[in-house]
Amino acid sequence: MTDKKLTDKKITEIPIDQIIAKAESFQVGPDTYANHVRLSITMHELILDLYRISGPPGKNIPIAWHLQRIILPQNIAKGLASALCNSIIQFQRETNIQLNDMRGKLETDEMDLWKV
Repeated sequence: MTDKKLTDKKITEIPIDQIIAKAESFQVGPDTYANHVRLSITMHELILDLYRISGPPGKNIPIAWHLQRIILPQNIAKGLASALCNSIIQFQRETNIQLNDMRGKLETDEMDLWKV
């Protein structure tokens, strides 16, 4: 994959896949499992707050832990949404596995992942 950048009316290609392949990790610990996400969007940023919610042994009330906040430039929000939807749809078609959604379909949903 390459991204095209306009520079002085000339298109240059930036080899994104090659750059990412050489990336160093800034992750300080092991991978973190999250089972809940809160998303908010501002005029400039897309904010993803990742949580783990579980019930402690012997208790009826679940506990939530905030695990990570990811802040992305707003201009990648549509591309991220499209990539997530397309990846889920492709996975469901290729594996014939229908992924469950704990939230369920809402009348206000613009993209329909439930048709696959």
